[in-house]
Amino acid sequence: MISSDLATLAPEILAVFAGTILLIGFSAARSRRGPRALLLAASAGVLAVLAATLLAAGNGTFSDGMLVSDPFSRFFRYILLAAIGCAVVFSSRSREVPERIGPEYHAFLLYFFAAASLMTMANNILLLFLSMEVLSILSYVGVSLNLGVHRSTEAGIKYVIYGAVATAIMLFGVSFLYGMTGSLDYAAIRGAIRNASPDSAVAQTLAVLTIGLILAGFFFKLAAVPFYAWAPDAYEGGPTPFVALLSVASKAAAVGALVRLLFTVFASEPSPGVYRVMANADWRVLIGAVAAVTMTFGNLAAIPQRNLKRLLAYSSIAHAGYLLMGISALSSESVSAVLIYLVAYLIMNLGAFFCVQIVGDAAGDEDISRFEGLARQSPLVSACFAAFLLSLTGIPPFVGFVGKFYIFAAVIRQGGPGYILLAIIGGLNSVVALFYYARIIRAMYLTDRETAPLPVGWLRASLICGLGAAVVLFGIFWSALLDAVLAASTLLK
Repeated sequence: MISSDLATLAPEILAVFAGTILLIGFSAARSRRGPRALLLAASAGVLAVLAATLLAAGNGTFSDGMLVSDPFSRFFRYILLAAIGCAVVFSSRSREVPERIGPEYHAFLLYFFAAASLMTMANNILLLFLSMEVLSILSYVGVSLNLGVHRSTEAGIKYVIYGAVATAIMLFGVSFLYGMTGSLDYAAIRGAIRNASPDSAVAQTLAVLTIGLILAGFFFKLAAVPFYAWAPDAYEGGPTPFVALLSVASKAAAVGALVRLLFTVFASEPSPGVYRVMANADWRVLIGAVAAVTMTFGNLAAIPQRNLKRLLAYSSIAHAGYLLMGISALSSESVSAVLIYLVAYLIMNLGAFFCVQIVGDAAGDEDISRFEGLARQSPLVSACFAAFLLSLTGIPPFVGFVGKFYIFAAVIRQGGPGYILLAIIGGLNSVVALFYYARIIRAMYLTDRETAPLPVGWLRASLICGLGAAVVLFGIFWSALLDAVLAASTLLK
């Protein structure tokens, strides 16, 4: 049993081990070739974790049913590894990741994978909460790693405060759930929901409150309204490579954990008693309402922003709304649509952040004025950045359009005036988003400014081109992506 558990958890164990080796080894022996050696060592660690993930292909529950290994969890492992691999490459020689904190920073990236992966594998709400908290702590520290920068420290403090509040709220909900069901295991909680007997109106209200409190923790990780306020400061103040990772990997982990929790626990057949409130559509209404408010607020708040990291923070809030829109439908079709959108979001958002980083490293800040005339400075970066922005808008033939198409289709097919209204709100928000994304493209291509050529470097240029190619290719030929998503969501049908 123990050997089987260790084999299934090999990627997470290896990630922690590799991160510790980086932390101890490079902290003890620094040299002039430190950055290059650290990049190679961190890349080797990511590749080793990828190899372990490919080998750990077994299905089933382990660790006394607290964790589950299936195609769904492995899909998220690959997403997380792709995000971390890209972050490792763009952390190399970044002005916001100085050599003196390089070992700690890269160790955090590998630890980040382990915590986020455990979130998507959790089959016990206590383990889910603990892995979510480890991920949060790593995020707090990562945002604050931009040493000597006041806004980084301030962002870290704000992030911790908001995180502590969200944690307390979620833990309160978990305590209610345990008191009502007598268990923390998903299967046992589902059984209690199915077998519950009729109860009072007070208890029914408590059931609604319980699921609302638990959802608060996920809304915080997704930066959804009303738990969004940490995101703009954290994104602006934190090191750009880590913020890029945080914008996609944290959302991916939250989506994977939330979908598994909802499908396993709360999506059971309606029962005659108090827990019927959990099993029917009441929580879907809550998620749908939060989705509508989140995407609307995020897009409207992004319009006046001039700092592009802050603008992308509000954009990220809006995209959390699109993800929640798909989750609110909670069918096998909508889950597949959410997974497609996650892959699209990973590619285009990482690419957008890395383009901002390239300009920010050269200019010293990320104000939109720094992007004026970028088409002359670097035609490659400007073309890729334009593709990422158009994809974030949801314009064909880019992968962002494919993601939004499947999300909208799944929500509309769910039926009912509420879902139709939600799809309409999502479509209107895509039009609003085009305004502030197009403003950046206008600055790059329609504004003349005398500037020197932008230094990019072959490694960064290769990654930017790869992400740009993926945005276009997956937007035209998405059948392979759809097949992978359908295979990953098989066990949730």
